[in-house]
Amino acid sequence: MRIERIEQGKCAVEGDVTHATARETRAETEAALSLLLGESDDVRVDLSRVTSSNSLMLSLMLSWLRQARAAGRKLTFERAPADLDDLIGFTGLDRILPLGGASTIAGASGPTP
Repeated sequence: MRIERIEQGKCAVEGDVTHATARETRAETEAALSLLLGESDDVRVDLSRVTSSNSLMLSLMLSWLRQARAAGRKLTFERAPADLDDLIGFTGLDRILPLGGASTIAGASGPTP
């Protein structure tokens, strides 16, 4: 998994995370996110290229959110794939994770399309 800077304040996450790669992925993505948080008060994370929808992905998202809050920055997740969006809703994390863009969770960004 990697984070690619799209423009100031916006990045895209691509790939998957597994138990074998979780520690390394967390360290690498937190380092990349740190650079983005240093250049903008409001960072948007495009999740449309994420290929794993599991508890490890949710853990990473929560870790990134803590990182942003600790830096006094706003972080918004956008365009989550349907299976990740469903998992976020099922776990109740839609009440915690800031979702924007094309989220399909009812109430997260409006009515379900």
